[in-house]
Amino acid sequence: MRAIVAENGAIVCARRGERVLMLDSVDAATRRERDQKLDSLLGRFRQEFSDFEPADDVRARVSDRTFDIGEYRQVAPERVAAASTFLREQGARVFVSSVHLHATFDYADKASGAVRLLAQDSGLDSTAVRHAYAYLGDSENDAPCFAAFAVSIGVANLRGRATLRPRYITSKPMGAGVVEAAEVILSRRA
Repeated sequence: MRAIVAENGAIVCARRGERVLMLDSVDAATRRERDQKLDSLLGRFRQEFSDFEPADDVRARVSDRTFDIGEYRQVAPERVAAASTFLREQGARVFVSSVHLHATFDYADKASGAVRLLAQDSGLDSTAVRHAYAYLGDSENDAPCFAAFAVSIGVANLRGRATLRPRYITSKPMGAGVVEAAEVILSRRA
């Protein structure tokens, strides 16, 4: 399997044979409706929060819209909290990652998207998937996966305040933490 779960679980990009397909969690009509609703909300958002800048990848996004809060510019946590509250009051779901504020009308999260993908590709049911695979993350929006998977790992630079913490945290940050986790997993498999 070669695939990624994107946009907080709503979108999967997967290799199927020689092709790479984008798999949406909803049908085209539902996506158009949610997209229009999101664009309308963001018009109101920009009036209240004109200091927020869209993330660099926002044009490529399908199910959500993102604002840069820590990738190239730092936004104060209080301002992120105020923006999150505004979006939620308008009915949107909000995810705060280590670098982006995400707004969406989708109901997926990283765990539901990851479990759905792994179940489809492995042939296991969703409960078995949660015990057969480990999850590694670095941000508070990884909390659903930290809760869903029996083995959950956060790298040492875990950012934000995840509502549910991973079961294990590496001693090293970022890529070195990923390598550390992989080495531990591989050593236990042997």
